[in-house]
Amino acid sequence: MSDEQIGFDIQFDDKTQAFLEWATPELMESQIRAFLTQTVPGIADYSDEWWKRPLLTRLLEASKQVFGDWSGFIAPENRESADGFVRFIGECCIRLHAGMAWTNRPGSDWPIYNGFGPSLHYPETDNGASLKRIVEWLFDDDGIRMIEYEIRTAGKPA
Repeated sequence: MSDEQIGFDIQFDDKTQAFLEWATPELMESQIRAFLTQTVPGIADYSDEWWKRPLLTRLLEASKQVFGDWSGFIAPENRESADGFVRFIGECCIRLHAGMAWTNRPGSDWPIYNGFGPSLHYPETDNGASLKRIVEWLFDDDGIRMIEYEIRTAGKPA
């Protein structure tokens, strides 16, 4: 059997392909690095434990100031920062919950993504976390505390 026979040539639709490219580990890391250094400069280095308190709390507070409200979050000029924030929240969950992974929930109605919906789940159980719901908490009066709670309990059955 040659090496050519071992490979697979799987074709995905454009939206699935866009999600798969979005979720590559290298791009995920570089976009979070950019979010941390450009959106909230001086607060954290990528080598710091930005997914844990107290740094997580400071990053959430700074993010709320950057976006202001949901309209600011979804504004076209903030799309790159908003994407970085979604990745940041998702990776906080993944780093705290072994086995949790990115998944695509196309029907999740993300206004900043075209045709795909980044979400999280445990592949074995499909229990997951709605990143859109978590992100929306940022703009609530008690939102930072709620996001921290959601990150701690992501994917756990209610």
